[in-house]
Amino acid sequence: MLLTSLLMRVAVAGSTGFLGTNLVRKLVSSGVQTVALVRNTDKIDVMTKLGSTPALVDYTKPETLERALRGAEAVFNFVGASAQSPASPFDASNVTPARNLVAAAVAAGVKKMVYNSGLGVNPDNTLGYFISKSECERITKESGLNFLIFRPSYIIGSGDEFSSYIYRTLLARKEVPVFGSGDYRMQPVFIDDALKVYENSLRLTEVWNGV
Repeated sequence: MLLTSLLMRVAVAGSTGFLGTNLVRKLVSSGVQTVALVRNTDKIDVMTKLGSTPALVDYTKPETLERALRGAEAVFNFVGASAQSPASPFDASNVTPARNLVAAAVAAGVKKMVYNSGLGVNPDNTLGYFISKSECERITKESGLNFLIFRPSYIIGSGDEFSSYIYRTLLARKEVPVFGSGDYRMQPVFIDDALKVYENSLRLTEVWNGV
């Protein structure tokens, strides 16, 4: 069932990344009031120029998130890192922001949350990245919010990290590593197709509370 209008207020967490920036641009062009959550003041002008309302937040402080989410009907959670380090393990970069964002959304009266997970999430995975994504999924599912979890493969388009890495490697005449067993097909998703999924989720009622 299609909703009759996209006249709503939507927040995008992780708005300054590849996917977040493109979604902010897409939502604004569709007439959606869009709040772009940013961590750094130098990104405020960038989000303003895209036509969104920037909100400075700290993902370790739920009170800053709650202020930013007030009045929003839905929030997209694109926060996270694909690599970890001793200074920034996956628990800090992926899980803690998801937990605090959910708590803030509930406190702010947000009704819906979309979480961008990964295609490799499954009970048998032993990679730290997908384990952290699985935990974020659990937090989102148990939030009490209407949720939608999207598990894309690599999302590619102008400015994405994956394509540029492959391109630089080929130009340098280096071998492109094959991750994992090499037995699976890599099926990248074009950014415009991913954006259609996210925008359409706001129009549809039957997709919620699923993966």
